[in-house]
Amino acid sequence: MKFEDVKKDYLKLIKEYGYPEDMAGGFVDAEKMEIVILNPTKKNATKYMMNVIEYGFQLGKFWASENKGNIPIENDEFLIECYEIYA
Repeated sequence: MKFEDVKKDYLKLIKEYGYPEDMAGGFVDAEKMEIVILNPTKKNATKYMMNVIEYGFQLGKFWASENKGNIPIENDEFLIECYEIYA
């Protein structure tokens, strides 16, 4: 996938839904982010963003939003589209 496409989806997901729940648990964000920091390429950034999105879908319910709780994938058209691409 192209960097710009993944970036657009990633930023929309983060803005509208927040980060995936439990980013410090099963998904070790710091280790994956270190790869991007030490070698800041579009390829590494794309892979990182795709990993974050994929992890969100592995939880069963997607993004934990501010005071909204978890949003089930099947209740949101944009999440369904992203699930088909990234999961």
